[in-house]
Amino acid sequence: MAPLHLTLLGGFQARSLTDVAIAIPIKKAKALLAYLALHPGQLHPRDKLAALLWEDSGETQARHSLRQALVGLRKAFPRPAHVIAAEDDALTIPPQAIEVDVLTFERLLLREGTPAALEQAVALYQGELLEGFNPGAAGFEEWLMERRGRLREHAIAAAEALLVRQLADQPGSGAIGLALRLVSWDPLRESAQRTLMELYARQGRHGAALKQYQICRAVLRRELGVEPDAQTEALHQHILQQRRAFTTATSPASPPPAPTDGPGEWSGDLPPALVRTGGEAATTISPETAELRQASVLVARLASTNASETLDLENRHAARQALLARAHAASERFGGWLIQQAPDAVMVVFGIPQARGNEAERAVHAALALQQASADADPSRPAAPARIGIASGLVLVSPWRAEPHAYTVTG
Repeated sequence: MAPLHLTLLGGFQARSLTDVAIAIPIKKAKALLAYLALHPGQLHPRDKLAALLWEDSGETQARHSLRQALVGLRKAFPRPAHVIAAEDDALTIPPQAIEVDVLTFERLLLREGTPAALEQAVALYQGELLEGFNPGAAGFEEWLMERRGRLREHAIAAAEALLVRQLADQPGSGAIGLALRLVSWDPLRESAQRTLMELYARQGRHGAALKQYQICRAVLRRELGVEPDAQTEALHQHILQQRRAFTTATSPASPPPAPTDGPGEWSGDLPPALVRTGGEAATTISPETAELRQASVLVARLASTNASETLDLENRHAARQALLARAHAASERFGGWLIQQAPDAVMVVFGIPQARGNEAERAVHAALALQQASADADPSRPAAPARIGIASGLVLVSPWRAEPHAYTVTG
């Protein structure tokens, strides 16, 4: 076995034959070792190496710095790991003296190329070559960027080849993990984004597939100033249709309970939530398709405390009604739509059916108004403290066909 093992994909790590980590404190000594290790058996003149790593120094100073780096490496290595050899005025590392993950990665891809070798190579690619490493030498950086880009393209090609094979069979969770790695390596590769969307959809994870579309679109807009291409948009529409068909197939036969005291107020547990808008802005969502919308949701729930648990049935009912009344007033004031999710909890949705661009701000104002109303309540009347939370994000909205001006909201 080789006396020295180098891991350069994803960072820098040197280990001895006995698997002991070797600390190399000098960055340019690391750079020198990595450069020689990735050209095993090749002779590199000292002048060339000195210019590569110390180009801003004079020739004499650069040669002196090279000698100091070599001394530092010999001090850091145990004697069996002294792998750098000198021949005349050149330096080299014999191929049998070192084992490098980069060279193993390239051998698996370029020489073997079998499905098993591809899997090993992709598993070996734990990040970019010398990721996060900057020795402060322009010549070395130029070489590093070229080699790093070539390795990344090899890794992407290998992962895509594996995904093509898995998509032709019955892909499992491993395929999604592979697709996620592929997207992390190159977020702008739309084909990888589509593959991940398709894998999620095959598993019935339509929400994850639609979220991945949103991520893809955001990255393309931010980095390139373009929209997703026609294939991606077509896949997005297909997943929306699948999601709608699934929702329709699993929806209850009858609509949820009707409103109680006034517009927008009703009781019952509603998964997914039903938002009644009273007809306002009812044309903002197409009656034929579900749409992803950015929304903010405020949830208020009566807190369970020793004091609240001692309230009798009538007083508990009065406390719930007071919470509902305060939430209704706050939602009316700041343009939200009220849902009573459970006897002790209410939810106010902002941004459905029409977005105004300040949903989160309105939700915060409503929460503050709800808190203030609780503080101003008549102390002689029974009450219980309420816990309030706010969340913002993407929700899927579609019309409730059994009732006009109502929408199901899932997210």
